[in-house]
Amino acid sequence: MQSSVEIKDGTGLEVLTQLNAAFQTLASCNTGASEPTETYPAMHWLDTSGANAVLKQRNADNTAWIERGTFIDNKFHSADRTQIIVRELTLSTDWEGDSVPFTQEIEVEELSETDAPTITIVPAGTHSEQMAQVAEFSKVYRGVTTDGKITFYAKEATVLPVALQMQLIK
Repeated sequence: MQSSVEIKDGTGLEVLTQLNAAFQTLASCNTGASEPTETYPAMHWLDTSGANAVLKQRNADNTAWIERGTFIDNKFHSADRTQIIVRELTLSTDWEGDSVPFTQEIEVEELSETDAPTITIVPAGTHSEQMAQVAEFSKVYRGVTTDGKITFYAKEATVLPVALQMQLIK
């Protein structure tokens, strides 16, 4: 709802009607498909003109709207949110090189050269199979990101595949 928040002189009923409309406007964050005609520094507007409602806030100079986030499936997604990317990776037994360092590249589209993901081993199977996978992963001593991939370095080529999980905060 969008009504004026400026209350003009009038009869008791007129002032009460204006107050009620102003309170509804404030309580609904100026919800509407077009921007409010009256704007104030720091005021909010829930823009419903698109497929998903966008929460906007007026800047301190009252000259522009700043997007604060979007409602998608009734959940708020902040415009400046941190993105957490999780990918399942597998170190295979196919390593490049005949001597140290052995290398293996895994493509990860979201990676850039400046990223520093967290890599965790995800062993599976029986206890002895898990311990064997941990022993294999202990051969890996480094992972280096470049645009679109991560290169692992090992002191010895692994002889078992090792399941990994990569977590990247952007």
